[in-house]
Amino acid sequence: MGGIESRELDQLFLLHAAALQTGEALAQWWFRFRAEAQDANSEESLESLLRDSLNSIGHALGADAVAVLLADESSGELVVRTAIGMQPELWREVHIASGAGMAGRVLAERRPLVVDDLSTIEVASPTLRESGVQSLVAVPIMAGGRVAGVLHADSFELSQFGERDATLLTLVADRMGAAIQQVRLFELERAAREQAEAVAERLARLQRVTASLSRDLRADGVAEALLSELAEDIDGEAASHLLWLVEGRRMRLLRGSPAVPHAADFAEMSVDDPLPGPYVVRTGEPLWLESRAELDAFEELIGAALEVEAVAVLPLQVEEQVIGVLAVTYRVPRRFSEDERRFLTVVARQAAESLHRATVRKARQRSSFDNAVLADVSAALGSSLDRNATLRLALEELVPRMADLATFHVFDELGVPRRVALTHRDPGVDGRLSAAAQDDAQEAHSVLAALEAAGRRPLLLSGAEARGAELGLEEGHVEGVGRLGITSAIAVPLVARGDVVGLLGLMRLGDSPPFTEEDLELSTEVGQRASDAIDNALQHERRVAVARALQASLLPPELSDVPGAEVAAVFHAARSGIDVGGDFYDLFPVDDSRWVLMIGDVSGSGPAAAALTAQVRHGARVAARAGLDPAAVVSAVNATLDETTGSEWFCTMVYTELIPHRDGIDLQVICAGHVPPIVVRNGIVEELESQAPLLGVLPHASFPSRRLRLAPGHVLLMLTDGATEARRPGEHGSEAFFGEDRVLEVVAKCADLDAQGIVDALAGAVIDHTGGQLDDDLAVVALRALPSPCPAGSPSGTGEGTGVGPGDDGPARRRARGRAVGPSSGRAVRRSGGRGRAGQNRDQ
Repeated sequence: MGGIESRELDQLFLLHAAALQTGEALAQWWFRFRAEAQDANSEESLESLLRDSLNSIGHALGADAVAVLLADESSGELVVRTAIGMQPELWREVHIASGAGMAGRVLAERRPLVVDDLSTIEVASPTLRESGVQSLVAVPIMAGGRVAGVLHADSFELSQFGERDATLLTLVADRMGAAIQQVRLFELERAAREQAEAVAERLARLQRVTASLSRDLRADGVAEALLSELAEDIDGEAASHLLWLVEGRRMRLLRGSPAVPHAADFAEMSVDDPLPGPYVVRTGEPLWLESRAELDAFEELIGAALEVEAVAVLPLQVEEQVIGVLAVTYRVPRRFSEDERRFLTVVARQAAESLHRATVRKARQRSSFDNAVLADVSAALGSSLDRNATLRLALEELVPRMADLATFHVFDELGVPRRVALTHRDPGVDGRLSAAAQDDAQEAHSVLAALEAAGRRPLLLSGAEARGAELGLEEGHVEGVGRLGITSAIAVPLVARGDVVGLLGLMRLGDSPPFTEEDLELSTEVGQRASDAIDNALQHERRVAVARALQASLLPPELSDVPGAEVAAVFHAARSGIDVGGDFYDLFPVDDSRWVLMIGDVSGSGPAAAALTAQVRHGARVAARAGLDPAAVVSAVNATLDETTGSEWFCTMVYTELIPHRDGIDLQVICAGHVPPIVVRNGIVEELESQAPLLGVLPHASFPSRRLRLAPGHVLLMLTDGATEARRPGEHGSEAFFGEDRVLEVVAKCADLDAQGIVDALAGAVIDHTGGQLDDDLAVVALRALPSPCPAGSPSGTGEGTGVGPGDDGPARRRARGRAVGPSSGRAVRRSGGRGRAGQNRDQ
């Protein structure tokens, strides 16, 4: 007989012997086992076959435990596939290398092994020895000419197994090997069939994607078509698909399918953000993130509740330019096969081509729109020389074509941004907003915050930024802006001649789509044209404002009468003659018995300084006539400056309250950061050194007053730093300045002169020192007490010609009197009972 027939006879003999020992049931099992082994074609049927056979083998051999270990195809190590008679923790996660221990030895030598006493051999798994097993028999499982695994039976008794048991176990192992080989072939065939079906399905899907994307679609249509074709993955393997469009340096989510948790957090991104999508834009390479650990390599995603464990992120690239990003997410970790990567790469390439076509069509349409808007805005801006009217017309061309709400803010002379035009898409709301009173402080703060955030460049804002929450606005104004429903905004600094002159604000409200980079570019061009128009208008306005500010702010039209006093003033403008400085003086009555004489210097120059000067002068007049004492008046002026100007604006001032009486004039003097006033008494020149803080710098500062009395013939002299800081041309160092010492020397020489003579002498000396080239404005005011009768009821003095009154205990610097110096232009004089005028420099 052949080898096969002999083997069958051996089987029958052994089965007969087994039947004699264990009964007819075991023989029946054997025939059933052979049939099931021939029919096994799946992992499930193989598992059932192995488990059933182990029970029967254990019964036939009297074994306490039986196990099947299969060799792992990648590592070659033995791993327990099925076992009975032992606790799972004894064999679970057991890995045995070829040649190691009992089972590894059978795997390596390909022959049965009978062990009568387990303690005499080395075992690979300590758990086997600890289980109480004393003897065992193990045989190799052959499949397709190679060792597929090991079958072994164990006993708690010594010498339980013999060669006959090994032979019977070998026959069973041969059938198991045949079944394993057969199942593997079936599985390979099934996998090949499934792969072929998957390839065919992907080709069909690619054809459908190609057909959908070949139509003329807008960008959002491309996203909808693409995600619709990929939607069959949803609730299968993929969790969601998302598509972003790259717009300049921003990424905007076009569509996500289905609704993705927390997608709103990534609806708008910068291409510089440390996230997977922006990374793909920057590199042009796809990302295949197969686990949460790989996702967490991007720090922004650590701890984020994304409900995603894997994601494929692919660039939509045309001619090496990334114009979009496609992302496919998965709820479980995933290993992307080469076929899957190729499929998604082809889909991304087709989507990129379709998106590019949509972008080109949109660009043509956008260009036509932009040209039309610019033409209409330019016509509006050139229609009139009225700045506010033309800006309003320009906004009407932008709303609602480009924005739902638009505003123009322009800096005034004080450097404060003021709203000059506003247009809303709803005529009713437009009228209400235009008529409503502005909260100048809050609105100006908003404009300045936007300009600071923009840094002289146009700024695109969205979400909380557009509502001002992240621009540092005051809480009350953020709430007011929030009520408008702003969802997106553009802030365009208006720059003319290198200076920021204002701000163009464009806003979209409610469900209007957010602004894009193309909108930002158009807004920038509109802003430039508006800047030119504003600049042209401002040149005219400033020329008018200079004349008005000079008349209304710097000098009073005439000096008021002060009983028993002679008042003279002189003013010389700086040599530039264009920008108006901030030097000022004023004299006005408070009531029938009190007058105020003051001199000051506002920081800066030009119309803004002049306007601020007017604010100080008129603010002091109002406060004084409201009955406030000198300290309260100066405090009120200080508070007003702090509230209405920026930190770069301040003012110095000498504020003097005059109360004439029959013995002279009682004074309360406050010197707020100004050049100290000078008192001339009986030929003695005294510099009052009482000082208080600058105005407009410390909102809660106190301003103590100095009390003194001018007896008849005594003089109070006040001047600006245009005298002390006047510099001789071409010289440097302290000696180049006229200085306080020279001032005191000149005054000492002319102490005998009347008020006009003193101011003329001092001004003439300063002008001579500078060669007629004043770098700063110069103002000098002198008050001389006259021996004239006072009105009835006026208080009597107590100083009897000493020039000393109550509270006059401050320090003084003194000089002897001397001769007067020559005359000066631009002078004003007032004597008791007479009339005079405030003179200005004729050279202006």
